[in-house]
Amino acid sequence: MPYGSGIEREVLYQNESTFATLPAAWSSGTPFLCVDPTSEAMQQATIENMNYRQRALGTRQKVLSLANGTCGFKIYPHGRSTAVAEGARSTITTPNFPIAHFMQNAWGGIRLGYCSGLDGSGTQAAPALDTGQGTNWAAGDWAFFVDDTTGEGEFRKILSISTDTLTLWDGHDLSFAPASADTAAAVIQAYPHTSVLVNPNHASHLTQSFLFMGDLSDDAQQGVGVKLNLSGIEGIAPGEAAALVFEGLVTQIDNDAVSQPSAGTPLGDAPLVVSTGDDTTVWISAVGDALAAVEAQSISVTPGIASQPITGPGGLEGRHGYNLAQGSADAAMIEVAVDYDDAWNTAFAAGTRYQILIQIGTEPGRAWGLAALNCELAEDPQRGVTTDNTTSVLKFRPLESDVATAATGDNLEKVRAKIEILFSCALA
Repeated sequence: MPYGSGIEREVLYQNESTFATLPAAWSSGTPFLCVDPTSEAMQQATIENMNYRQRALGTRQKVLSLANGTCGFKIYPHGRSTAVAEGARSTITTPNFPIAHFMQNAWGGIRLGYCSGLDGSGTQAAPALDTGQGTNWAAGDWAFFVDDTTGEGEFRKILSISTDTLTLWDGHDLSFAPASADTAAAVIQAYPHTSVLVNPNHASHLTQSFLFMGDLSDDAQQGVGVKLNLSGIEGIAPGEAAALVFEGLVTQIDNDAVSQPSAGTPLGDAPLVVSTGDDTTVWISAVGDALAAVEAQSISVTPGIASQPITGPGGLEGRHGYNLAQGSADAAMIEVAVDYDDAWNTAFAAGTRYQILIQIGTEPGRAWGLAALNCELAEDPQRGVTTDNTTSVLKFRPLESDVATAATGDNLEKVRAKIEILFSCALA
């Protein structure tokens, strides 16, 4: 019997149109790059046969039980390298953008942003788009505003649109004066969508099928009806590669009846190293105030917001789908250590709310970001020590935004989003 390499791996996925139903043969699956793929917990359970024994040592054979399990992997976050021209909307297909599909599975909300040129007549707080472009934008959208003179961009959120003028979120003024050669590049934004998370029958509620393969022809583990949870964001530290950590709840596994397909080139990209040059920025300001860059000593992000199985007799392997685990709804937390200042303790006592924007990279198509625009200080800031300097350890709990808005439906979900992950798109 041949040995198989424990190093060689390949992972494929498919988006399910029907819960826990493999959409097509795995030859149609999408291979993707990831870190530390795990399928060891994709195991069928057993229960004891508790019938009485006729002999004291006459152990009865265990009985096969539910074929559920868990899987997991990490993804390097990065922008979408597929170029989006001015006057066009971003996509997450042709080719697939796996990280966006995984975030839709986990959080329910994905907005495919638009790309427009600027006409140079607006202001830093209200940049103006080329004539006729405003109808393609909506409240709660993000743009990656690219300064043509440097080729670098910055994420900013849109509060409202008037004809072709974008009113930016309070405090999100551009750092440069908009000119006619500049661009509002497309952003793919992931956000928690309440209606999708709580209702497994919602049209946008997504589950996926996964196939984990090794180098031996019979080394293949299939999971269908997989609901992903974003369980962590690692590595936002100098010289490190950040990673989104996904854990998958598998409805039904198959470890012995799946044939390996001939997979193509995996989709994905190399990591974006944090703090290269001056391309990583952390902004923190009171809600409504201008974004202010801070010298963050460390950053830790707990995404919270997780789904749970809807269990019961019937269904598939005892599961009818997945919905929001209510206990996770308040679990999101962003911890930042900054230079010590007792003004943070004063702000905690006053109940001051804060907005946080973290951007890694400045190149459209590579840069990504994380935003939480209405946070409370969850506890009185502690005095800490980082690199032998005194620091204030700030624990921010994201809350839904309460800004005045006329938005409804999906746009309202974007405006209210308590935490968002942003992927810039390359320019054509």
